[in-house]
Amino acid sequence: RIAKSVARSTQWLDETLAGVTQAAVFAPVMGSLSPEQRDISARALAARDGVAGYVLNDVTLSADDRLWAAQRSLALLDSGKPRYMAGASAPDMALRAVLSGVDLVDSSYAYAVTEQGLASAYVLGGTGTAAHVDLWQDEMAADFGPLVPGCTCMACRLHHRAYLNHLLCAREMLATVLLQVHNLHCFQRFFADMRDSLARGSLATDAARFIERYGSGAFGELSQLAVQVSSPTTKIQRRRHA
Repeated sequence: RIAKSVARSTQWLDETLAGVTQAAVFAPVMGSLSPEQRDISARALAARDGVAGYVLNDVTLSADDRLWAAQRSLALLDSGKPRYMAGASAPDMALRAVLSGVDLVDSSYAYAVTEQGLASAYVLGGTGTAAHVDLWQDEMAADFGPLVPGCTCMACRLHHRAYLNHLLCAREMLATVLLQVHNLHCFQRFFADMRDSLARGSLATDAARFIERYGSGAFGELSQLAVQVSSPTTKIQRRRHA
């Protein structure tokens, strides 16, 4: 079954390359957890000059299996072409993916935490242990500090936790806007710090400290969305913690 999947995907890739002249084609690396089939797929993609980049799309596998599969395939692919891993936007997974040789990941994690009413607080080189601030909590109604102390984003400079708590409870869409501003700012800063760490040659050490500091359960984009009861923009009049 896996062999047929690899063969069909390679055939479809050839048909696509034959019909595309002005677009960059990113080809999916197939093979699931079969070492032999992953090697066959990777070698087939590496042999085709028309492929502009590679997609690691094994989102149904566990994180460890996905990273194993990525490392297995990337060893046979052109390192000069971009390598994208789908579903790896959570900070801990993004770090592990980059250390495995991945160049591109999703940017959907900021949206995932925004929909939960959470303000991102993670920092690659920081000392804190709280990955997020839950602005739904009742005590936030009387907290007039910034969403995350020390943050320089517009939402933290001009607004406070009590205001965001009010917006969430009132189902105001501005809650989503301000949280997305903050969460994207945090997400972008995280990747800027990751690039600096790569330049210093310290990413492996920094990533290990980051994951140890926040714990393995602090992140997880799919679980963030899966357990969602309501979001700032939902029409269901029910509080997240009710």
